[in-house]
Amino acid sequence: MTNDLPAEINPNKLDDQSQLNDTYRKNVALSGVYGLSELSLRKQRAVNTIAHTVQEQFFLRNPELANADESISEIVTEEYVDKSGSMFEIPEETIMSAMGYTDKRKYYSYTQVLELFREIADATIGFDALGVAKQFNEREEWTGFTKFIGSVERKKGYFKISMPPPMILKIVNPETSFQGTTDWTLYNSRNTPGIYETCQFYFERNQDVTPWFSVEEIRKLTGAKSKMYEEPKHLRSRVINVALNDINKQPLPLLIEVESGSFGEKLKEWERRKAAGQMPGRKPTTHYRFVIKEKTGSVINGNLLTDQIHLTSQKTELQSLGIAKNQIDGVLDECRDKHGNLEFRYLRWCIQKGHEMRRLSEHNKKSSDHFGGLFRKNIIRGKKFDWFAIDNMITGHLYEVDNKFDPSNQSDSKLIKSLFNKLQSNIVSEYISSLTEFGYAHLREEFDKFLLKEFPHKHKEMVVEKDISLEDMKVVSGHSYHFHLYLDLNTDLFKYESFAQAMRRHLESES
Repeated sequence: MTNDLPAEINPNKLDDQSQLNDTYRKNVALSGVYGLSELSLRKQRAVNTIAHTVQEQFFLRNPELANADESISEIVTEEYVDKSGSMFEIPEETIMSAMGYTDKRKYYSYTQVLELFREIADATIGFDALGVAKQFNEREEWTGFTKFIGSVERKKGYFKISMPPPMILKIVNPETSFQGTTDWTLYNSRNTPGIYETCQFYFERNQDVTPWFSVEEIRKLTGAKSKMYEEPKHLRSRVINVALNDINKQPLPLLIEVESGSFGEKLKEWERRKAAGQMPGRKPTTHYRFVIKEKTGSVINGNLLTDQIHLTSQKTELQSLGIAKNQIDGVLDECRDKHGNLEFRYLRWCIQKGHEMRRLSEHNKKSSDHFGGLFRKNIIRGKKFDWFAIDNMITGHLYEVDNKFDPSNQSDSKLIKSLFNKLQSNIVSEYISSLTEFGYAHLREEFDKFLLKEFPHKHKEMVVEKDISLEDMKVVSGHSYHFHLYLDLNTDLFKYESFAQAMRRHLESES
């Protein structure tokens, strides 16, 4: 990587050098959260922070989902979620910051926060107030109700939260999702989030106006339950306009305006009275829609809250892999680049590799301390040279193609992943094509044995039921994960030298 490339995040300067994007993939149904009792902005902030943390920790624990973008909804079932675990930990400071408590000298007691969690747990919360998720994907049903959290315990500086598996499934499903804002401290009204995030969803799909929503749908979305809001003029002046004023004054990327319309029986009745000369008054408002524009020059940089969620989730997973709490800082130091900056992408990759290793029969019975030592030696230290060499080669190439390339930018980080996967697919393809008929048969036999021993459910699916060929598993994807894992464990295919050769072939094919 050239010295001109942007530096990675320095965790010692998270307050002024944050480069992580302030968004995460969020299901649009979670923007349509509503309760039978009023959901205050503080409760909504807590729900949003929990959802983001659950998603971050879930994908760290399940490395096979890293390249399953197209098939994730097929892989992640309630049974899958059950096996993955439903307990998540959030540091006290992260929750406090998300809920707007930033000054320790003015602290409320933690019991107050636990009480808020209890209220959330007791409340029956509905999702998809506008039916958007159902509209865009018939397979994803959000028509029922669920408890958002099962239980909460405050212990050793963390809130340990148990989530119902159906709720986890909804949170991690990427279908009908959008880049949702992580930090809600920019919102000052409880009416704002639902409107803004619904508009975000449509804007991502290149739509500059939302569909028409009825007065009742807007009331449901914004939590405007009072009878006074049955009157459209009050709903607009005291709820919609307040939310839009909040949105348009804040440094958020979108500018939103509202339009009113008349449809249905009320309009027909008004037209009938007008035709009869009965002085019907103003045309009745029955629906609203939102016009969406991008604010000129508006840029939202990553912030401390986003970094906290990422880093604390990663620390939690390191401990689950046997790294003692007093060794965490040492492990983070081992994940720094040559400039001394913590490379979050390497740390995340190591954690996913650690979970791969922990599942294998050779390691799943080892004590936590024993496994933690092996994980640190074989992955964090043992894989570092190749990972950074490969990453420097890929990011250096992408920087040569576009000198504005920035690996800390979310869209550019996807380019890194895409090229990495393309090179790995090429390596596997070259390897398979170089095998003799006997070599191919031997590889197939050994891979089948590996599946039967380590992942018997996958052996049944891939060998017994579908008889998937090795040729069909050359390309990196969710379906080829176990074959590529086998090659990683049993060959030296994925070293820097192999990626360098694959890069040369890639450049030759493009010239």
